Amino acid sequence: MLLELKVSHFAIIDSLQVHFLRPGLNVLTGETGAGKSILLKSLALLLGGKASPDVIRTGCDQAIIEGAFDLSHRPEIRAELREQALDSGDDSLVIRRIISQTGKHRLYINGNLSTLNVLEKIIPRLVEITSQNEHHSLLKQSSQLLLLDNFAELKDLKTKYGEYYEIARNHRIEIENLKQTTRDREQKIDFLKFQINEIETFNPALGEDTDMAARFQKARASTRLHGFAEKAENSLYSNDQSVHSILKELQQEGETLVNLDPKLKNGVGGLKEASILIEDAAFSFRDYLKNETIDAEEIERIEDRLSDLKKLQKKYGTTVEDILKFKNEAQHELEKLESHDENLKNLQGQLKNAEDKIQKLAKELHQKREKAATKLTSGINHQIKELNMKGTEFSIRTTELSEPGPSGTDEVLFMIRASQKDEARAVSKIASGGELSRLMLAIKQVVAANDLHMTYLFDEVDAGVSGPTAEKVGRKLKAIGSYHQVVCITHLPQVAAFADAHFLISKEVVTSGPAKGQVKSQVTELAAKERVQELGRMISGEKITAASLTHAREMIKEFSAKTLN
Repeated sequence: MLLELKVSHFAIIDSLQVHFLRPGLNVLTGETGAGKSILLKSLALLLGGKASPDVIRTGCDQAIIEGAFDLSHRPEIRAELREQALDSGDDSLVIRRIISQTGKHRLYINGNLSTLNVLEKIIPRLVEITSQNEHHSLLKQSSQLLLLDNFAELKDLKTKYGEYYEIARNHRIEIENLKQTTRDREQKIDFLKFQINEIETFNPALGEDTDMAARFQKARASTRLHGFAEKAENSLYSNDQSVHSILKELQQEGETLVNLDPKLKNGVGGLKEASILIEDAAFSFRDYLKNETIDAEEIERIEDRLSDLKKLQKKYGTTVEDILKFKNEAQHELEKLESHDENLKNLQGQLKNAEDKIQKLAKELHQKREKAATKLTSGINHQIKELNMKGTEFSIRTTELSEPGPSGTDEVLFMIRASQKDEARAVSKIASGGELSRLMLAIKQVVAANDLHMTYLFDEVDAGVSGPTAEKVGRKLKAIGSYHQVVCITHLPQVAAFADAHFLISKEVVTSGPAKGQVKSQVTELAAKERVQELGRMISGEKITAASLTHAREMIKEFSAKTLN
């Protein structure tokens, strides 16, 4: 539902704000040239219409159109906004469009910079403009099918059909992919087997690359390590003039002198301890030389394995973990290729089952659509007889196609025949804007209870009608307003008298200040007394008479009391 429309620097509008704070029938009236059509054009831009700098008010750099909508009854649109990170966090939708003199226009959805493509996917499902100069969404066959399906209450059946249709589509893609792999399947199998065998033959273990590198470094340094251990052992113990021998001699000599001077005792004791430590160190080096032998073959084996590992790393990954991961993936792909025929057979069976379900559900959809089309046609023809469309006959053509599509096997087309002598033609071929608007009005009244919650804007719906027919137009707009929000621009008091909210569009010439001489439009919601005054003007023209005011009061009282049908 449209809650608020704000327009700035657009055509003759300097600043204008309209609050549609309630559902029901909202009527906009005003003298010719007051700006009703401009307001409609500004709203069309908010709905994704083509923008041009020509619409910017003279002397301004940009025009701004803003609209606020209530989405409390449209959870599916909120879900779409969430998917695109455009959700406001509540049930509101705020659209702001900026038209610039430079041609660099901007669009914001809930404060986020967005594109017309996104807007055009959302807004036409929230607002529909029916006028002589604006595009009618119901002229599209896709919209006609959706309207018929909503009238027939086919949402659950269509959802079920759509699920099987998507399953079948995915199966076809998988089958095609499997068929494409058949051509080089054997070659691919051989290659995968070679890769897996190469890795399994080497049989790498996790952490082996790091461990072998350390072992290789140690093996390469084994001669140097042995030389050091031998040198250390000889110097400390085995040589004639080893450190251990020198310490022993000093120790023995010191022990004979301690008796002469006890102060030497600590030093001589240290020589003894040092001798023991030196002896331990020497024995440690001797054990190392005994246990750590130089193995040239081991060095060669490690070097060869490292070389082979580097070859694998170049092919399958920089670490052993990467290589093993590659092997697992290759085995999975090999199993898939080797079970190709079985997989293909299973997929073809699953596709057949899905296609059988699709055919069955499509037939059910077709039957229910035909039944609903008959009922909808009857209801619409009953309505158009009351709208001064003499001889006009509405019909719905449902054609069952040979191949199922995303919505079934039906092609739906709304048809109209102007008289018994004329052939039925597609609704999109109707030339008269007023006639088309009244047909849309008839359709909307029949489907109102089943249709999605929307805002309908009617312009030209009262073109060429008067008297009793005008009253019936107002009655039908009021009836639609009991299910949806309706905004109607009208020149007829018989239509305006049915309004739940009445807005007056007026213009004035600025007489002072920087904007002197410029024309400004404004919109005012009318209170009860002001509403009688406006209906009086619509009845009698500029010179409002007491009789026209009395007539206006009687119309408001009478039309408010009448039961809508």
